[in-house]
Amino acid sequence: MADIVLLTPGLTLLEAYQIAKDANMHLIEIGGDVRISPIIPPGAREIPIKVKITAPDRGRVVVANDPAQVAA
Repeated sequence: MADIVLLTPGLTLLEAYQIAKDANMHLIEIGGDVRISPIIPPGAREIPIKVKITAPDRGRVVVANDPAQVAA
């Protein structure tokens, strides 16, 4: 079975996304826990992330399923 990594509580969503992206893996949610996995197992969902660049040295994370954040 594939290794699934449970993330530490102090990690931000952007940091978790970057770790998953760098490792060619998925940022997923299983039972309320955010994890990084090479696959999306049954019962899990991928967390869609979109990074909007507001300045060359900054960005902000938008969870694509949250219409309030996408509209901002």
